[in-house]
Amino acid sequence: MNRLVDRRLLFECAVTHYAAVNATTEQLDELERLTQKMAESSDRSYYHRMDEQFHQLVGTASCLDTAVEVYHQTLAELYDCFIPYPIEKLHTSNLDHIALIAALRAGRVEEALEVSRKHVDILHRTMFMGLAGTA
Repeated sequence: MNRLVDRRLLFECAVTHYAAVNATTEQLDELERLTQKMAESSDRSYYHRMDEQFHQLVGTASCLDTAVEVYHQTLAELYDCFIPYPIEKLHTSNLDHIALIAALRAGRVEEALEVSRKHVDILHRTMFMGLAGTA
């Protein structure tokens, strides 16, 4: 399972880098709309759907074409493993999305990469507590 998180981390950083270079204003506006929906959500399932759309759109905004398909597959595999975090924890996670959008809008590639790296890397500690040594 940790390998799946590592794979997502690799993809997340790649798509974030290219999204920082290629994202359109319309895509950034849509990402912002999705973060607003997540912030207002009190339902974990709805939040999860908006989160998935958010990350898929970051991938699409990267313009990495066929590599985005593999990224989306990795997201889907990982989403199948998600545990029901409390909505408050999800709202805290959404702050990363908001910070990512700000970095993308400003074209701050390194900042965007660091936000994405931290956003995914935390899954090693929260999603798989006690499974650190497993494959």
